[in-house]
Amino acid sequence: MIIGRVLGYLSLCLLMMVFGAEGLRYLEGGQRNLLLVSDILDFIQNHQIESDKGDKTWAEYLSPVIGFEAIFFFLYIWVMLTILFRKRN
Repeated sequence: MIIGRVLGYLSLCLLMMVFGAEGLRYLEGGQRNLLLVSDILDFIQNHQIESDKGDKTWAEYLSPVIGFEAIFFFLYIWVMLTILFRKRN
């Protein structure tokens, strides 16, 4: 139970960070396209956002979800974990 709640809170934190990054990208550069999950994973792995890196060790495991927009991906995980691991009477 506690692990699901911690993962839910972690997903909520990542969602807020992605919202902030999207806001900064829009305000500074006027870019209207959304960040993908692959861009977030590239940033975590290489500390830079470059979509054409050759060394993607996580790509074969997460290939079904790396094309999703990061906002909706973390929002979906947060909502599902919140529903599954809520406190019941």
